[in-house]
Amino acid sequence: ALEKSASWSGSTTSTLTRGSIRESEIAYNLGIQLLQLGECDSALQAFYVAAVEMGPRNPMLWVRVAEALIGCCETPATDELVGVIGRGMSRKIVIDNTQNFVNSVESQRNIELAASCCKEALELVEASR
Repeated sequence: ALEKSASWSGSTTSTLTRGSIRESEIAYNLGIQLLQLGECDSALQAFYVAAVEMGPRNPMLWVRVAEALIGCCETPATDELVGVIGRGMSRKIVIDNTQNFVNSVESQRNIELAASCCKEALELVEASR
């Protein structure tokens, strides 16, 4: 049995619905805080939780998701030292940067998805005018 109570707008909603709205607001705010801390992967997960209740009609949510996606691309790439060839002045250091290539492909996908999120946010803002 769900209790009925007055919501902020004066209409009646169930306690369960009001609780899930509150949960999505908390998830959204948590995502913003995680972005500020540089934890973009965790922020992205928090925004996905917020999107369940907030839905696709919130332009700021799309902007924040795009921001988190771009932040995920900013992790520094590291080269792995494979070995050293030669001695003295003719010494060569061999590195393996195949991981950098994988990171760049993932980054490209994230950038494309972030661009789509920004376009969606812009369309929502223009439609609301």
